[in-house]
Amino acid sequence: MTLHKPVLPVDLVMKVESALRAAGVESSLSRQAQGELEALREAYTAELPQQLAGIALAVHQLRVAPSSAALRGVVRRRAHRVAGTAGSFGYDDIGDACARIEQGVLSLAHDERSGWREIEEAASRIAAFTSSGRAAAV
Repeated sequence: MTLHKPVLPVDLVMKVESALRAAGVESSLSRQAQGELEALREAYTAELPQQLAGIALAVHQLRVAPSSAALRGVVRRRAHRVAGTAGSFGYDDIGDACARIEQGVLSLAHDERSGWREIEEAASRIAAFTSSGRAAAV
């Protein structure tokens, strides 16, 4: 079971419920709570493609102006936000890719080649995810 910071109570409940289901234990959540959790997941899933598009746009802008500290901050913050929430809704691969983008941006300051390689590889994973339509299907 993986939780990403910040850990929200709803995320913890969802992960515990998932682990219990996998172990064959009945849910202790009321139907209302289950419905509310599912609504949160659906809302997150609906807005995830837009968040990923925002990251892709910011990465593109950073390629054009690689010395811009402001753009580095934008890419890092957007990637950090998704890295911290995606895993809580079952998008572990996307969360990991966004964490790699964030780390790549931080690496640009001391190893530009390595930083860009990490950003590009992770951005490719996100592009493959969004072009396959998996965000809507999960």
